[in-house]
Amino acid sequence: MIVLAEKALPVHLGTSQSQAFNLARAEFARPDLSDEEIGAAIGQALEALGSPCSISELVEGDTDPELREWVYSIVCLPQPRAPLAMPVQSFRRAEGAGALSRVLLTIRRIVAS
Repeated sequence: MIVLAEKALPVHLGTSQSQAFNLARAEFARPDLSDEEIGAAIGQALEALGSPCSISELVEGDTDPELREWVYSIVCLPQPRAPLAMPVQSFRRAEGAGALSRVLLTIRRIVAS
């Protein structure tokens, strides 16, 4: 079920909707998420908990801290779009490492028999 951010997350006077989304984006450490994605995710969490509060109240801290923890613990965010950064490593063996490993393997076989 997709929840529209405007319907699920009414904005109160303290914080604008875009400011609330920016605060939530920073708290989740997910700058790749759009306003719609954050709004839908938090809206679904608020709906699941049956809470009438808005995202503005949630991120400003105007709500009960326990409610905030509950909402943040059940928020289901989409997967990151950025590719995983794989470490750069050489697939070539170091010179002599192949011969040494073969000698050690042979010694282990002799000892084991």
